[in-house]
Amino acid sequence: YVNVARGFRSGTFNNAAAVAASAGTVGFEVAPDQIWSYEIGGKFNLASNRLYLELVAYRFDWDGIQLNYTIAGGVQVIRNAGDVNGQGLEAVLN
Repeated sequence: YVNVARGFRSGTFNNAAAVAASAGTVGFEVAPDQIWSYEIGGKFNLASNRLYLELVAYRFDWDGIQLNYTIAGGVQVIRNAGDVNGQGLEAVLN
């Protein structure tokens, strides 16, 4: 099988108190983020159905990731934290 998917979170805002508490290091507006994910794999019965094998390869590209974190005074803020990419392989044998 093959799966390609796109997801996103719309932009949002930090409240005025969070912006003030950050001493100007966090902006009021937070840009949208977007992710693309790719997956290819297969499921196989082997050895006269005595073995079952699943193999999957995947990758994702996440742009402008939105992160929540706490600054001094316990104030919660949201910030775009750059891009994240990942990839991997997965196998199951029964």
